[in-house]
Amino acid sequence: TKEKVVIFGNANNMGRELLKEKNGYIKTTEKIAEQYAKKGGLAVISYVNSKGHGHIATFSVGKNITKGVISNIGPEKYIGFVSINNTISKNKHRDYFIFSVNYYVDR
Repeated sequence: TKEKVVIFGNANNMGRELLKEKNGYIKTTEKIAEQYAKKGGLAVISYVNSKGHGHIATFSVGKNITKGVISNIGPEKYIGFVSINNTISKNKHRDYFIFSVNYYVDR
């Protein structure tokens, strides 16, 4: 059966699925994820927390990039277009992914 492009579950489950790199998502660096989003591609940041809630957010694209690098949801003070450090603390391990349709189709 084909793997699904859409990933469901809470942030920790989604982050673990992304780490499998099996459904079109490729692990990369922060710099490449940001460049990919600037070109209109889907780029994701993930934090898997073994002791509590994790977090998932997407990089901003298009005109929204000037508002903040990350498009985020969560508590009111963190909602909107924010910096990476406002999304996931710089003291926490973060993983970055890009979605490639070709990677998904070719696998």
